[in-house]
Amino acid sequence: MEKTVFENLKKTKYEDVELSKFASWAIWDKDIENTEFIEKSLDKLNGNIVFVALNFGGKKPDDWKDWQNFHCKGRGDRILNNFLSKTEFKGAYMTDLIKDLHNSNGKQAEKIFENNETKRNKDIDFLFQEIEMLKTNNIEMYLFGEGVETLFKEYVIGHEGFEAFKQKIIKCQRIHHYVQRFQNFEKIASVQLNLTEPKNQIEKSWKYPPLWNNEQK
Repeated sequence: MEKTVFENLKKTKYEDVELSKFASWAIWDKDIENTEFIEKSLDKLNGNIVFVALNFGGKKPDDWKDWQNFHCKGRGDRILNNFLSKTEFKGAYMTDLIKDLHNSNGKQAEKIFENNETKRNKDIDFLFQEIEMLKTNNIEMYLFGEGVETLFKEYVIGHEGFEAFKQKIIKCQRIHHYVQRFQNFEKIASVQLNLTEPKNQIEKSWKYPPLWNNEQK
């Protein structure tokens, strides 16, 4: 990834908070909470793959660092690390649809998004901005779980600016939420390690049709 793209993403602000406090990259150090090495690993970052989760599901620590999201010691982030690190998805860009909302109850988070039009529009506009800033028209986008897919269908598709957003994404597809689908992944790591084509094999296990697929044109 070009350093200028990385730096622009890092310093872009949602309200008064830098994007790097909400988003991150699918690359982990041995110390899962160490994110300082990400900036030193630009050659491993891949803006052509984007994962979108619902919202931050935990309590924000006081010493929250740049790119800390998805890089905590909680079980979910460890599963995500094990799930992605040895596949072609390593280095992908990861973000939340609902920004700056710390709530472990996904249904409550969805209701907040649905009932607050001002925040909803701001969050969708910001997601569109993130994708624009990746500076690529060849993105595969994967939505973590049913909740994100539902909100995409209801509010993102058709939102002002959606057609330009869509043109940058060759495929948008729901996948299983990693905590639910891969909660025992640490116990069956050999399955991951033995895949000859891990990306294709993992996609086959997801079994959800794309919301759209420009590759089929």
